[in-house]
Amino acid sequence: MEHSYDLYIERLIVTNVALFLFIMELLLAINLISIVILTQHIKWEYGTLLTLMILLPLILLICFKRKSSFQHFRLFNIIASCAAALLVLLMDMLGRNYVKGRYDHIIIVSVYFLLPIAFYGKPYLLGIGVSLIYLLCPMLTNAINLRPFELSKHVCNAFYLISLNVVMMAFRICMEYHLRQLILTRRQLLHQSFVLKETKEKEKNIVATIVPADIAHSLDHEIQKRIADQLLCKRYLNPIILPIKLYSDVSILAAEMVNYAQLTSQMDVKDLVQIFHELFVEFDLAAEDHKVLRIKFLGDSFSCVSGIPQHCYTHANSCVELALDMILKARHLCEVHDLLDIKMRIGVHSGEVFAGIIGRSKWEYDIWSRDVDIANRLEFTGMPGRVHISQTTLKLLHNEYDYEPSSRLDSSDIYLKKTYYINTYLISPKLSKSTIKGAKRIFNMTPGSRTAHSVFEKELDASHEYQLKIYHLMYKKVKCMPIGAIQMARIFDFSDGSRDGNEDRVFQSYITSFWRHFRQADIEWKYINKPDLLMKYSLPLMVFVGLLFIIEHMLSPTYSYVLIMWVVLVVLLLLCLLVFYKKIVFQLSTNPLEYKPQFILDRWLFKISELCEENLAMRIGIYFFGLFLVYILASFNTVACLIHGIQMNNIDGVKLLMPAEATDNVIMVFTLMFFTDLPFVLKMALIILVCISHIVIVQSSHIKSEFQIIWFIIAFCLMLLIMEQHNTYLKKVGYYYNMRYVETQRQTEIIRRSQRVLMVNILPNHVARLFLEHPQVEELFHESYNKVAVMSASIVNFERDKCGLRVLNEYICYIDDLLLDYRGDFQVEKIKVKNWTYMAACGLKVDHSMELPSCKQQNEPRLSHPTLQNDDNCVLTLLHFAVDLLRMMHDIALQNMHLKFGGSMRGQMKIGIAHGPIVAGVVGLSPPHYDIWGHTVNSASGMCSSGIAGFIQVTKETAQTLHGFDIKCSYRGMMNVASVGEVSSYLVDLDERLNLQHIDKEDLDIIEFVDAYSKSDKVVKHNF
Repeated sequence: MEHSYDLYIERLIVTNVALFLFIMELLLAINLISIVILTQHIKWEYGTLLTLMILLPLILLICFKRKSSFQHFRLFNIIASCAAALLVLLMDMLGRNYVKGRYDHIIIVSVYFLLPIAFYGKPYLLGIGVSLIYLLCPMLTNAINLRPFELSKHVCNAFYLISLNVVMMAFRICMEYHLRQLILTRRQLLHQSFVLKETKEKEKNIVATIVPADIAHSLDHEIQKRIADQLLCKRYLNPIILPIKLYSDVSILAAEMVNYAQLTSQMDVKDLVQIFHELFVEFDLAAEDHKVLRIKFLGDSFSCVSGIPQHCYTHANSCVELALDMILKARHLCEVHDLLDIKMRIGVHSGEVFAGIIGRSKWEYDIWSRDVDIANRLEFTGMPGRVHISQTTLKLLHNEYDYEPSSRLDSSDIYLKKTYYINTYLISPKLSKSTIKGAKRIFNMTPGSRTAHSVFEKELDASHEYQLKIYHLMYKKVKCMPIGAIQMARIFDFSDGSRDGNEDRVFQSYITSFWRHFRQADIEWKYINKPDLLMKYSLPLMVFVGLLFIIEHMLSPTYSYVLIMWVVLVVLLLLCLLVFYKKIVFQLSTNPLEYKPQFILDRWLFKISELCEENLAMRIGIYFFGLFLVYILASFNTVACLIHGIQMNNIDGVKLLMPAEATDNVIMVFTLMFFTDLPFVLKMALIILVCISHIVIVQSSHIKSEFQIIWFIIAFCLMLLIMEQHNTYLKKVGYYYNMRYVETQRQTEIIRRSQRVLMVNILPNHVARLFLEHPQVEELFHESYNKVAVMSASIVNFERDKCGLRVLNEYICYIDDLLLDYRGDFQVEKIKVKNWTYMAACGLKVDHSMELPSCKQQNEPRLSHPTLQNDDNCVLTLLHFAVDLLRMMHDIALQNMHLKFGGSMRGQMKIGIAHGPIVAGVVGLSPPHYDIWGHTVNSASGMCSSGIAGFIQVTKETAQTLHGFDIKCSYRGMMNVASVGEVSSYLVDLDERLNLQHIDKEDLDIIEFVDAYSKSDKVVKHNF
C-alpha cells in the first residue's frame, strides 16, 4: 500500500508543479500588465518579472523527469522547491517600494501543497524559513533606514505568518489523509472486483454442478428467478417449469451397488463414508476421463449420460468403457480394504433423453425418457461384475468388445422382451496390468488426498498468486489513476507521463469541467450529503486564529472593544466544543463502541454533535457561522475605525494598523476555507463575497489603500479557487471509487446470497454452511444420529409413459413447497429423489442462519407421554408432513378428474416411515452429495415398497412412539423387507378427510395386551 501511495504521489506532484507554474505565470502576467497600465514609463521591475516567469519553469523542470533518470531524485526535487520559493521571495522583496503585489501567502501555501517538498521533505522547515525572512527583512530595512521600531506592525506580521504556517500544516495533514484514503479505497475496489469475479466464478461452478454449463447459461435467468423467489419465501399456485432440453443421440449408464444394504448396516460411520467417498470420487474422475456426464448417485445407484452437453459420436464406447472401469475399481477397492464385498451391477442403453432441473429445492439435474427406463431395467436384470447392454448400444460399439447373449436375464423382465422388444448382451471386463497398476496407484492414496488435500494446496497457491496479481495490477492501476489539474495548466506539464493513458478522461465524463459537479444529480446530492468526519478539526483552527486576532487587537491603540471580541471567541469556542462533544465522550469512555448517553442533556449534546457531521444544512450553517465569527474578529479594527471615523494612518502621531495588516487577517479567513467541506459553488460565492466585503470596508475606513492591497487579496482568491477546484476533483475521485466499491460489494453480497441458496439446494443447511465457510476442509464430512425419522414416498397408479419428466417435476415442486411449512426446530429435510420416490428426513441438525424464511410454525404435539423424549417430536413432525402429502395428492387427483386426460394422471402415494439411528455424510467430487444410510433408511424404504397406496405404513417402533402422541395405528402384519428381514408393520389410521385418529380410552387395555405379546415375539393381529 505504501508503495502504491508513493507512486501516486509521484504522479500527483507532477500535476501540482504544473498547477503551481500555471498559477505563478498567471499572477505574474497580471502583475506585469497592471504595472504597464498604472505606470507612465518602463520600470526595471519588468525585467525582474519576466526573468522570474522564465526561470521558474527552468528550475522546476527536473520535477517532470522520471524518477529512474536520477539517483537522488527526491533530493533534487526538494532543492528545486527551495530554489523556486526563494526566487519568488527575492523578487517580492526587491519590489516592495513599487506598484506590485506581495507573494508571501502564495509561497507558503505552495510550499505546503503544490511544490514537491510538500510530499518529499519537511515543508514546515521551508515554510518557517520563508516566514523568518519575511519577518526579519522589514526589521533590517527599518534599522538601516533609522526608522522607529513598530512593535504592533511586526507582531501582527509574525502572528499572520505563524497562523498561516499552522493552518497550512494542518491542511497538509488533512490532504494526506484524503490521499491515503483514496489509495486505500482504490485498493479495496480492486480487491472487491477480484472477489466479485471469483464469487461469480464460484456461483457459476455451483450452478455447473447442478446442470451442464451450456444449459446453465440458457437457464440463467430462470435459475436467478428461482433464487430470488426462495429468498422471498414465495408460495406458488402453479409450479414454475424450467425448459426441458431434448438430446436425441446419447448413451445412458445405470449402475447399482448390489450389497449396499449390508454395508450400511454393518460398517462404522467413518469407514462407511470413507469407502463411499473413495469409490464415488473414482467414479467421478473416471467419468470425467471418459467424457461422460454424471447425472446423480443416490446411495447405492449411479447414473451417467454420454453425449451431453456436447454430442459425441463415440458415446456408446465411452459409457461401456466407464462401466468396465467402475467394475474394476470396485473390485480393487475390495482387495485394498479387507472384508469388503462390493459388486457393481451396470446397464447401458443408447437412445434419446429429456434433461432438466427437477424440483423447487435441492435441485437435481435429471434425465427422463423411455430409454432411461430401459437402462434402469438393464441394470436391474443384469449380473454383478458385468455390463448389461442393449442391442442398440451393441450396434454402436462396432464389435470392439467380447460379448455374449443374455437370454436368461431377458426372461426375468417381461418389459424388455414384450414391451420394448429388446435383446440384451453381457460384456465382461478384461484385467490388464496397466489397469491394475493404475487402480493400485489410486487406492493406495490416503482418503481424500486426491481431492481435499490438493484443493487445499491450490487454495494456498491461489492465495499467494492472488497477492502477486493484486500487487502488479495495483501498480498498473495507480499509474492510471486520475490526478486532476485544469486543462490550461497541462501546458506546463513537461513530463513523459502526460501522454500516457490514464483514467482522467474516463472520470471527467462523470463530472463537469469547471464546477466539478457529478453529471448525475442524485450522485452529486449523495456526495454533498455524506458525513464530514473532519469537520470537528476545522473549528479548533478557527478558535486558534481568532485568539491571535484578539491578541493582535490588544496590541493596537483601538482595543476598546476587546470585551466584545472575547465574547465572540467564547461563542466560537462553545461551538467547537459542541461539535467535538461526541469525540470527547468517546475518548473518555472505556468502551466507545457500546457507549449510550444516559442523561437528557448528554443525549441532546451527543445527538447534536452527530447531526453536525451528518446533516448537510446544519453543517453548512456551522461553517458559515464559524467563518462569520472569525471574519468579525479579523475585521474588528477596520470596522472600529469606520465607526469612529478615525484615520488609521495617523492618530495622535501613533502609527496604527496598516491596510496590509488588515488584509493579512482576511487572508487567514480565506485559508480556513480550505477545511470547509462545502460545495464548490457555495465556497466560491463565499470567497467572492468576503473579498468584495473587505475591499469595501477598507475603502470606507479611509485607509490609505494602494493597488497592492487589492491585488494582494485578489491574487490569493484566484489561487484559492484554482486549488479548491483541484482538491474537489481529487475528493470526488475518492468518492467515485468508494461508490464503485460499495456497488461491487453489494453485487458480491447478492451473489453470495445466491450461493447460499444454491448450496442449501445441494446440501442440508448445517452442511452447506460448513462447505461455504471452509471449502478447503481436508477431512471427509460425516455424522451420526441416534434418532432420526426417515420417510420414503412413492407416486403409484400413474401412467408414466403418458406423462414423464414434466409431470414428475410438478409433483416434486408441490412437495418441495410443502417443506417451507416445516422449518422449525424439527425441520423436514429433503434427501433425494429417485425416479418417482421422494425421501425426506426429520431430526437432522438445523442451522437457522442458513435457513430460508419460515412461513409457518412447526406442528406441536397434541399430547405428551411419560415415555416420550424431546427428539421423538421428529416422528410426529414427519408424520404431519406425510399426511399433508396425502392431502396434496388427493387434491391434485380431484383437479385432474376434470382434465381431458385426467384418467392417466390420478396418481396416488404410498408412504413408509421409520425412525432410529442413521449415519450421514458427504461423498463425491462435483457436486458433493449428502446421503443417509443405515437400518432405519432401509426400513423406511421397505415400508414404502410394501405399503398401500393412500396410506402411511410405519414400523413397530414408530407406531409405539406415535401411540405416545395419542395417534392411533393399526397392525397390518409381518412384512419381508429386503436387507432387513421380517418386520412388523402398522398403518396410521386416517378418516375420510385424511385426519389422524386418536386412541380411545377403552383401547388402552388392548394396547398393553399387544405390547406383552410383542415382547414374547408372538404374532398378534389386532387394532390399537
